[in-house]
Amino acid sequence: MPVVYYTRQDLERTNPNRAAGLEHSTEQRYRTAICGFIFDAGRALNLPQLTIATSLVYCQRLFTVKPIRTDRFAASMACLWLATQVEQHMIPLNRIIYVCFNVKNDNDPNKLKMLYNQQFFEALVQKVLQIQVEVISACGSVVKVDHPYVYGFTYLRYMFVGGMLHERQYKDMVHVTNNLLHDSFRTQLSVQYDPEWIAVSLVFLSGRLLNVEFDGRFMLDVSGIPSPTVEDICSQFLELYQNSQVAGAMSQEVGLCGSDRDGLALGEGTEETSSIKEMGGSPI
Repeated sequence: MPVVYYTRQDLERTNPNRAAGLEHSTEQRYRTAICGFIFDAGRALNLPQLTIATSLVYCQRLFTVKPIRTDRFAASMACLWLATQVEQHMIPLNRIIYVCFNVKNDNDPNKLKMLYNQQFFEALVQKVLQIQVEVISACGSVVKVDHPYVYGFTYLRYMFVGGMLHERQYKDMVHVTNNLLHDSFRTQLSVQYDPEWIAVSLVFLSGRLLNVEFDGRFMLDVSGIPSPTVEDICSQFLELYQNSQVAGAMSQEVGLCGSDRDGLALGEGTEETSSIKEMGGSPI
């Protein structure tokens, strides 16, 4: 069964969060905070990056059909648990609940005591199991996720071997592209576009960010992505950095507190992030 992708117009027209009274900018800040929680919990669980990325795709798909204000904590755990099963990095559900509960409550021992209440714990388990079914349904029963990393790094390697990039440029672009791809999972791009198209677009964006000139037309030809789509992907991605300035406050509001809910892979306040925020126009 093929993966279903949505246009931005489709997502806005059928968005359950509008019916719940959330504006687009507020919804995006919720998404950033929730994805930050999943990143933190995934690291605390020592999950591979691809498993965390898979859980983030599940999260984005779930909240295209479910209001983002409901069951955020249980939804995060359901996405993580399903991802560990699909990516064959199995972790018992009770371990996921324990670690996520600690991350959510900043390892507060008084809050942790709630998990020893059998009724509370069993209710939480049932909620996670229920939402896991909703996640699978939101994914159209296609739970195997293809990620953009391999496409981005393959194109960069081709440019390096072909002499389009010298070694320093290649290493810098691999580093920045990797960070951009990490952060792309905090957006809805994964439910709108094929992962290869996302990778191509962010390779272009990293080149512009680093002021590296290269002829990337071959990537458009190979991937089949139209130039306007590259511009749209990069434009949506840049909104993430514009919203990151207020994501910290939203993290507190949505009830997913902790160390890195608003942290982005490039790092807030770095020269790279500042350049991204100021960037405009076509990335090609």
